[in-house]
Amino acid sequence: MVLSTGMATLCEVDEAVRTVLNEGNDNIILLQCTTQYPCIYEDINLKAMQSLREAFKTIVGFSDHSLGIECAVAAVS
Repeated sequence: MVLSTGMATLCEVDEAVRTVLNEGNDNIILLQCTTQYPCIYEDINLKAMQSLREAFKTIVGFSDHSLGIECAVAAVS
């Protein structure tokens, strides 16, 4: 299951992850998402991907709403 974290607090992400796990699904990917259209570079917060990975021990990704490809490329690295 792919869960986007846009506008969610860490507590809300935790509740969502626990809900999915309690239903027997441990195939979860969390996406760092900043819900601005388009999102400015200063608000992207790619370090949140590392925080999500460490907190939930799951695969993380990036839901990008910025202009251009720079943030997506940086997220991969």
